[in-house]
This record gives sequence, structure tokens and C-alpha cells, in this order.
Amino acid sequence: MPRVVVLSPAAAEDLARVKEWYSQPGAGERARAKVQHILAAIRGLRERPTSFARGRVPGTRSLLVEEHRIVYRVENDTGDNETAGDVEIVRIWIPGRNRPARF
Repeated sequence: MPRVVVLSPAAAEDLARVKEWYSQPGAGERARAKVQHILAAIRGLRERPTSFARGRVPGTRSLLVEEHRIVYRVENDTGDNETAGDVEIVRIWIPGRNRPARF
């Protein structure tokens, strides 16, 4: 059965803000490419969820993409991409945005 990647409500809101920011008039091709890179990284977690660093909060992992920190949890985080479970994106922290020290 394929692994599932879901966004928490907060992460979905974060992603909407990222898309909005990079799609403003005059943002340009580089901005659109950043959004695509972030989306590709999120999709890539289906294949390699345990390949990235453990987060500051126990039970989380963290991936830095285009200066945005993607914080996520892996169900049954065995440390092995073959046996780990589904992924929940907890937050997507935007550069320069205040975030709690725990993330």
C-alpha cells in the first residue's frame, strides 16, 4: 500500500500563504519555481520520509527547502524508508517568520 502524505490544517494554511506570496504580480518565474520545488519536496516524502533530520520536537523531522522549513511527523518512524508509515506535514515555516523555539 502506498504511503500517504497529509497536511495538518496549520500546514495547509502555511502552504496557501507560500503560494499566495510567490504568485503576486511581478513575482516572476523564480518565485513559481520555488513553489514547485516545495511541492515536489512534500511529494517526495512519500518515498523517503526518514531521510531528513529529526526535529527539535520529539517525534518530528525537518526538511529545509528554498529556505522554508517543513516540519513533519512519520507514523511508525522506524528510521527506515522501507518500513516507516504515513507522513503528516505539521507546519511549513516561511523565512523571516517568527516560529516557536520548539520547531
